[in-house]
Amino acid sequence: NDDYDRIAVSLSLHSSKKPLTFLPEELVGLSYSKAKLWAHLSGGGVEEGEEVYGDYPVAIPLPGYANSDAGLESVIEAAGVNCNEGLVYNRGICALVGAQKISMNANSNGQPKPNKLLQCVGGELERLGKLAKLQEKPMEGEHTQALIMLVGYTAGIGMESYVVQLTPNTNQKGDSNIHTPAIAGYKTLASYCYRDANPLDNLEDAIEHLMETVQTLLPGRGVCAVLTYGTLTEQKAAALELLSILKATAGDQTGSLLDPNTKDSVNVTPPPIATREDAVAYGACVMASISHLRMPDIPPTSIATQPVLTSRVGIRTTYGPDIPPTYKIIFDCDRQLPAGPYKLECRASECAAAVAHGPEVVGDEDVVGKFMKKGKIPERDLAARALEVQMVQKTHRESEWVTVGNPIKPLCREDNSKADKSDAKDGDEEVAYVGCEASTLEISVNASGTITSCVYGDGESIVQATKTARNEKLQKYFWILFSILFFGGFFLKSYWEDRVQRLDTERLLKYYRLASKGTMADGDYHQARYVVYKYRNKKDKLWKKLERKYDLKVPELWEFPEGLMDDDPVVEEEKEDVEDLDAEEEKEEKTAQKPPVDDLDDEDEL
Repeated sequence: NDDYDRIAVSLSLHSSKKPLTFLPEELVGLSYSKAKLWAHLSGGGVEEGEEVYGDYPVAIPLPGYANSDAGLESVIEAAGVNCNEGLVYNRGICALVGAQKISMNANSNGQPKPNKLLQCVGGELERLGKLAKLQEKPMEGEHTQALIMLVGYTAGIGMESYVVQLTPNTNQKGDSNIHTPAIAGYKTLASYCYRDANPLDNLEDAIEHLMETVQTLLPGRGVCAVLTYGTLTEQKAAALELLSILKATAGDQTGSLLDPNTKDSVNVTPPPIATREDAVAYGACVMASISHLRMPDIPPTSIATQPVLTSRVGIRTTYGPDIPPTYKIIFDCDRQLPAGPYKLECRASECAAAVAHGPEVVGDEDVVGKFMKKGKIPERDLAARALEVQMVQKTHRESEWVTVGNPIKPLCREDNSKADKSDAKDGDEEVAYVGCEASTLEISVNASGTITSCVYGDGESIVQATKTARNEKLQKYFWILFSILFFGGFFLKSYWEDRVQRLDTERLLKYYRLASKGTMADGDYHQARYVVYKYRNKKDKLWKKLERKYDLKVPELWEFPEGLMDDDPVVEEEKEDVEDLDAEEEKEEKTAQKPPVDDLDDEDEL
């Protein structure tokens, strides 16, 4: 996936002509064109004068060991504009779909023999249904779905193997369409794919890994059959190797490929089922035709696949030229697709701390916090511009990391305002970069295996982010102080008014005891509190009216004699004796020709 290191192929088309130089994708494109022409001629088309076949879409069954981001991009580029990610399928699933409708052998009458795959899967589904009924479990669920192993390899290139959970097509009505698959759901549980010049050498490790994964996900379960695909020669070699491995593992109850409940004897191995060489191509055509509505009588929902990731996806983080990069796996093998998004939070303070103390301090807030101060702006800016995140991928578990795409600088953005364009020529403009305080990198893997990334954030530079943080901090403290003063003022005002009212009520009661002892107003707390409340905004007027009525100055609260209220008699209050002061006041205001200046209507209240 690097344009600076390409491989070219020299191909001689004629002995008298010079050889032509081709890129690999151009040779693959020629193969695609030949397949389109063959399909066009098979459909009754004419070769000469007909160029319509060049626009035929291509369905690509991609092996698991080649299902990397670079491999997927290469096959799509080679196929041309009429191919997209929706037309790339897993080769094992294509073989499984094709094996359902095309039989391997024919009987003496020339008719195809019963399909071994459907017989084996059907018997397993029936057995699981009976077992669920005996155990009083629901008739639908993972415990009633058969498991099958797929094994295929290409000599001298690589091996792929899967364990797939099958869901029968319950909507199939009879045999109305020969292309309708009997199995509708294909959920991949485990995979083991690798590139090797001798693929069969690691087949035992692949099967061991697959069954360990199955026992982890579905304890006590095993596969009902093993399906091989590829050329007949490759399938025969794989079948011989599989038989020896299956017989060796059948005696182990826990590691057996068999479901322990399949038969009484666990020494019976699941049979390897061979497929025709064109099963993969047929299955790819069926899946593409159904998904792209080329068969109107078959709904797209008749086939549902849930693939897994056959490679490892990680990130390589580099904090500076003198700091060794760190690797991290974000999506491991057998991860259900689509996967993600994985969010990587990037901060300039963490980068500065990693540059100063090493990558191991990333995440330590005590160390990172020291680089968030204003005096550390130059360090944060340099570290932010030096940060690089490179997406990497392993095509199989033990391979080396391979870079995917170009390095990403999540904390760096263009700053055209600082670029010096005065001396720059046309098409050779200098671009200045500025470090950002924080951003987020999202990495996802879609259902086809393509890795996508996205960087988002506010885009503020470190200086701008520092000012914004300071302003936000000041604004935060301002609103906290405002809230304390605003709401605290109400509480303080309420407390003070209540205290003043109690002191004025006490002063009024003591004055009544001193000026009119033994009257109804003497000792009447409620009446005194009401009068104080009524004159709360004109207390000076209240004290003057009292002095005028009783001809006695109203002393301050601390000027009253001590013990004045000690002999306060207990007076039983009666509602009938309470004067309705408001009604009397309103009556006097109505009968008076002119309201008195001193508001002497309240003399009775006093």
